[in-house]
Amino acid sequence: MGVEGIFRDISERKTAREKIHRYISQIEYLSQKLLEFIELPRDTDIFKKIAGDLEELLPGSHILVSDCDGERGILTIRSIMPEKICVGIPAGAPGSHAAGPEIPIDPGIFPHLLSGEVFRVPISPHESSLSRIISQVEQESSVLSSRDNLFAIGLVCEGSLLGSVMILPETGKNLDREGCIQTYVRQASIALKRAVAENTLKKSEELFSNIAEHSPFAIAIIDPSGRYSYINQNFSRIFGYTLQDFQTGREWFLLAFPDSHYRKKVIADWKKDLGCTAVGVPRSRAYTVRCRDGGEKEIFFRSVLLSDGKQCIVYEDITERRDTERTRKLLASIVESTDDAIIGKTSQGFIISWNSAAERLYGYSRDEIIGRNISVIVPHEKLGELDEIMKKISRGTGFSNLLTRRIRKDGSVIDVGITISPIIEDDGRIIGVSTISRDITAEKAEERLRNSENKY
Repeated sequence: MGVEGIFRDISERKTAREKIHRYISQIEYLSQKLLEFIELPRDTDIFKKIAGDLEELLPGSHILVSDCDGERGILTIRSIMPEKICVGIPAGAPGSHAAGPEIPIDPGIFPHLLSGEVFRVPISPHESSLSRIISQVEQESSVLSSRDNLFAIGLVCEGSLLGSVMILPETGKNLDREGCIQTYVRQASIALKRAVAENTLKKSEELFSNIAEHSPFAIAIIDPSGRYSYINQNFSRIFGYTLQDFQTGREWFLLAFPDSHYRKKVIADWKKDLGCTAVGVPRSRAYTVRCRDGGEKEIFFRSVLLSDGKQCIVYEDITERRDTERTRKLLASIVESTDDAIIGKTSQGFIISWNSAAERLYGYSRDEIIGRNISVIVPHEKLGELDEIMKKISRGTGFSNLLTRRIRKDGSVIDVGITISPIIEDDGRIIGVSTISRDITAEKAEERLRNSENKY
């Protein structure tokens, strides 16, 4: 009795099945990771995720993920897997460079990284910057010292090198799944680019928020649809309104400009400015605004069109300045129209103001006298008196109706009655001197005549 058998070589079929299985598993892996990148939370440490994903894809390998500072030409280690060899590398947001070891990128390595393809790196620490990174990490952990192969691939998006991935396979093994690695790294690079952009935007928003909230001016942001998306604390302090009182520009105009005729003018100005504005070019207007408490304030508006179509408006309350300016003009008008000579001087006696009555009394025009010392109109024998006056003024003491003598431009000497007062700042500093002079020459002449008649 015999046995007959038929044997068939199925090794090719088995290899094909394994290849198909491996291909399907890689497709599943990439699809899952793509979905994770799409749904990636904003505060995720993306460098740690990339290292962890590649460790999952390449069991037994050591993965080092670096950030790239293009301006400095520096690679900075941001994550190492397995975590047991991650020594002294704090987590950090994309775009920040206070992390692990820093190494300049070799010019010869840069094109390989920028290609976005896996390449073999010389393992000698003297031959490439990537090897020097490995050497630096080994100084803190000896786990990497037994590895005999080093591969790298750049994290590249839109032609920019964002970072790099270094892969050390198990000793004696080569790197496989290069196609899957390259596809994954391309996905990771897009996610990293988005994370960098989001982190930059977050920093910009935080910076703007800090500046806006501590600004002495009211600030508002209006989106392209005309809705107010932001107002700072000073806006509510100055006007009394919050975003609960209004949301749109139309509602703001109704509150701030209740008079319909005035409101039409303001709206017309706003539309006119919008029609001829450019990004970043400020537009300035001043209007009277009705506040929530019913009071009115003079407000200087500065509007700027932002690159995203939003309007940034800075409001400066100039009510006090306008009132001060009106008061100044009123006082200047009074000073100019009075018959008494009014002179303003610095605390050192240099003339800074000279009214029309002073021109008539002393004969000097403003242009001739401004900037000269007051001693120019003081007779030589009265200079000692002037020194005493200036000393007392420096101590805050004034003089009322002091009878003395002064010299006119033509050399004639006149009798005057002067009142001298220090000009004192809020903090107590004496910043100037005010002098009011009145010509009493006729009165003194009459007095001398009476004295003469009484004597003789």
